[in-house]
Amino acid sequence: MKQEQLDILCQGYAKRIGNEIGWMSELIKNGNDVLNYLADSKYKNSVIGLNKQGVGASQKMQIVYLVNLFESFIQDFIRIKDGLTELEVNQNGFWNKYLRREKLLWNEDKKENYNSSTSFMNIRFSLFVLNKKYELKYPSYLSSTIPELGSLRNCLVHYDGDITRTDKGGHSFRETLVETLFFLETKQEEIKLIELNKNDFIDKIVFDFQTFIELCGGKINRPFEHMKENNTSNNQ
Repeated sequence: MKQEQLDILCQGYAKRIGNEIGWMSELIKNGNDVLNYLADSKYKNSVIGLNKQGVGASQKMQIVYLVNLFESFIQDFIRIKDGLTELEVNQNGFWNKYLRREKLLWNEDKKENYNSSTSFMNIRFSLFVLNKKYELKYPSYLSSTIPELGSLRNCLVHYDGDITRTDKGGHSFRETLVETLFFLETKQEEIKLIELNKNDFIDKIVFDFQTFIELCGGKINRPFEHMKENNTSNNQ
């Protein structure tokens, strides 16, 4: 019964991520193209500039919402996996007590470029908990930018995308977003993250997040790569 609940949960979140975030990319692109096409020639440059701002803001919201959805997923996953009730997990300070062991391990084990936050919105920490508590390891065949999404959200929301700033843990965003900056082909002289969907970045993280969430429910969408990774781990 519990496995069935987990399967329903994971499939539900994977579907939401695809429908509510992935599909939004198509709406944004097509809507932007239509508005640019319909713009009066007299105001075309102004409309194109305004639309570009709107697209950038929409992409920020996609990333922020994706992180928020994963935060919600982690809480629901642990609740069902461990047979907890909503009343229990909604109590003030519950997660600090319930994940005390994992948080202690995190503080001992964190690397220099980790955000020290133990919020579920820190994707590095959430993946750490799944690994330590349930042996659900984030596969190396999925995007290496996924663990950085919490730091990316932090940079976009609290620092307006300024990658020269440092987070509350004292880490530069150039350190905590290494894989993301590489994927987005961000140049060394650039100060702000502006083009957030270069190389179809959002489509990539949406697809890989869906794949990982389904994997948490027991569905293996990429069996060859998954088997290869497990064999490699077992031989080490």
